[in-house]
Amino acid sequence: MYSKDDTFRKTIKNFIKYALEKEVFKDEPISEKEMNEILFKGFEDEILDLKIKYTNAKQIREDIIDVIIKEKNSKEKFRLVYSEYIKFMNKIYFYNQHVSKRIKPIPPYYSALERRILIAKKMHSNFNLHKIAREFFVSDRMIQEDLAILKKGDMTFLNRKLKVQYESRYRENVKMKSKAHPLFLVENLTQIIAMLNGLSYVSKEFSESGKDSEYKEYAEETAISIWMQLSDDAKSTILNERVDELNLDKEWYNRISETAELEIQNSKPIFKIEEDFSEDIYLDVLKNRKPCTIEYKDDYGKQIKKDFDRIEQIDRYTIEGINLSKENCKINRNKIISIEYKKK
Repeated sequence: MYSKDDTFRKTIKNFIKYALEKEVFKDEPISEKEMNEILFKGFEDEILDLKIKYTNAKQIREDIIDVIIKEKNSKEKFRLVYSEYIKFMNKIYFYNQHVSKRIKPIPPYYSALERRILIAKKMHSNFNLHKIAREFFVSDRMIQEDLAILKKGDMTFLNRKLKVQYESRYRENVKMKSKAHPLFLVENLTQIIAMLNGLSYVSKEFSESGKDSEYKEYAEETAISIWMQLSDDAKSTILNERVDELNLDKEWYNRISETAELEIQNSKPIFKIEEDFSEDIYLDVLKNRKPCTIEYKDDYGKQIKKDFDRIEQIDRYTIEGINLSKENCKINRNKIISIEYKKK
């Protein structure tokens, strides 16, 4: 039996006894001495002597996080022991509590590569560096190193550079400049083919209509990104078997395959902000209503530079926007020399 007057120290002793009796660590032998060293390391006596009724599940977990973060040599063993300790606490001391009042499990161990990928995904919105560090059970400094590597593009994943640019950084808060969504694929081959076919239709439709033709590039870039992530066996199966079996567009699959191989050789970044290549700037200033400066030649060949407050419409032949005098202006796209973001 247990009592709500049990102290943190006593729960640890009870767990060690329980773990030995139930052979909790039989698959990875951990001695009673090791358990003692791990479970008592890093805690102040006043914390260990706190009665369970005076602390709560959240605080217990926070204390455990602090201990694991400080540990440098046996972090994985610490995670393993404390994961089992948390299961024991929830079973014996918090079993009659709502699930939200129990101790949250320790997240799985993430390699540096996995952690950086997850950080990149989290950066789609503002996040706090300190909170993220605790979420991964690592130090703030480790997350700072991860961010530096992501920013420099010093890491690759599935043949592509993983590079992140920040829109802003204030104290511990970080925000990604481009809302990139890399496809780290888990789909089966049939799903992949369905996705690639869909992108083929998008590319073809916008290519034929000419309207919002920048979306054609987005469709093709996405298809190439997907293709680069496939195994050699999957690529071979699609090109040599499924294309004929399913009567797929052979030209499309050959094209994305060849382009993907070239990009692998050039190690093209996986995260790409819209300013990175010239055509995308048209779509960026349109959909995000960004001020811009357009340099073009008029009907007489005279070079003109005009500032626009926003762009209202773009089609195959013209770009239409509102200038700083609030007048509506149309420019022939064939006569545009350059388009740049307007300096603030």
